[in-house]
Amino acid sequence: GAPADLFLSANHQWLEAVITGGFAGPHGKADVIASNRLVLATTKGLTNGHTKNPTDEATGLINLPELSSLRPLLDGGRLAIADPNAVPLGMYARQALQTFGLWQAVRGHLAPARNARQALAFVEHGAAALGVLYESDVLSSRNTVILAVFPTTSHAPIVYPLALLTRGRQNPAAIAFDGYLKSAAGQAVFNAHGFKRR
Repeated sequence: GAPADLFLSANHQWLEAVITGGFAGPHGKADVIASNRLVLATTKGLTNGHTKNPTDEATGLINLPELSSLRPLLDGGRLAIADPNAVPLGMYARQALQTFGLWQAVRGHLAPARNARQALAFVEHGAAALGVLYESDVLSSRNTVILAVFPTTSHAPIVYPLALLTRGRQNPAAIAFDGYLKSAAGQAVFNAHGFKRR
């Protein structure tokens, strides 16, 4: 019920619910304006200089397809993960860990976070040995490094759909901002902060 002109989410199903609910008008639609990647990260300084090159599609320090368990890597510590029942990042993380057969093994070793930024903070401050995070969040942090990138086939696509809501269609500023986010200039801002172009 909160007044809003635009709706942007990392969960396509949530945006579909907004459209189905009629908040985007009878002909509402969503445009994907950016995407992201899921990574395994740790606190900087714990990798002996072996870090992941975020521009390289190959895995880094850890070969994920051959990884049988994360528990030895945790070394008694915790795995930071956003709430898999309520937060998109946590949903993607659970999917990826299930794909590799790791979910049951790590469920008792989680450091559950309320949201993606708190999951990042757990890793940044050493409260968790590892974290399943968004690549863009790790790249924004001075204290975390990427160990490996989860293959995009291991989880649902991480995309950010945007819809101009019914209220926003009456607001010239909302219409202009919607256009900016989809423009080359807006896309460059997303790219500069670690998001991929749509």
